[in-house]
Amino acid sequence: MVFDPREPFFLQWHITDRCNLQCRHCYRANPCPADLARAQLDTILDAFLAFRPRLPQERTRIQIAGGEPFLSPHLYHLLDRIASAGLPARILTNGTLIDREAARSLKQHRCSIVQISLDGARAAHEAIRGPSTFDKAIEAAGHLKAEKIQLTFSMTLSRQNLADVPAVVELAQQHADPVGFHRLVPCG
Repeated sequence: MVFDPREPFFLQWHITDRCNLQCRHCYRANPCPADLARAQLDTILDAFLAFRPRLPQERTRIQIAGGEPFLSPHLYHLLDRIASAGLPARILTNGTLIDREAARSLKQHRCSIVQISLDGARAAHEAIRGPSTFDKAIEAAGHLKAEKIQLTFSMTLSRQNLADVPAVVELAQQHADPVGFHRLVPCG
């Protein structure tokens, strides 16, 4: 297998299926399957690290997702192992569980970037993700910025929130670094 070294390569790793939200566009199964044990997660990481020499070294990273990765008791352990291997880690989260202490812990465990899902201004975001989720995401952005952790917003586009693209861009200019847009893939 040969990779173009100019292209990034990342492992998007869903370390848990559990989530504290029930977003309208989510594909997770209810009830969620049991989380893998720490030893099983370590085995997966070891396999990826063994494969790593075949990847473009400067542009390889691990993106930790879920469900909601902050619900995994193994998040910080995995961040430590990833950082010790010399890889950057990015967390993909809904942001509702990031308080000041969580942001400090991310910094201590060498997390380099966090991506918070923001699906519109308050009304659209909360119609998709639930009550109070907008303020919690914006508060999380403030905690991450205070710790100097790079932050991106990610918006999953649908008919329900397409008109809010300018609002999300403006929010990103105020609270985050870049903003990314993803397409909704209907299933089921």
